[in-house]
Amino acid sequence: MSYSKLTNADDHRVYVELGTQVNTGYRIQASKYMTCTQQYRDHASAETAHHSSRSYVYKSASTGVHNEADYVRGKVRAGLDVPWRPDPLTGWSYTDGGDKY
Repeated sequence: MSYSKLTNADDHRVYVELGTQVNTGYRIQASKYMTCTQQYRDHASAETAHHSSRSYVYKSASTGVHNEADYVRGKVRAGLDVPWRPDPLTGWSYTDGGDKY
């Protein structure tokens, strides 16, 4: 979910991109469970609706969680939808992800 606004629309629209990352913690190899230091990998993503409101607007989107994930974290970034050009995006912000799912 996000509260966003765009003060100088000029035919542009603002949106927020959400993502879910998972880390299984264990993986099956040769019929044995082995600990794994695998890093988080992308699982699902979604975008809020694009808008050009001059006042704050609530927009939401949701992603899922894989049923075999041990650890999950979320990521979020804002984007500007510019017609006929690549969208400029902020860097990703991540949740802690330290708690076991």
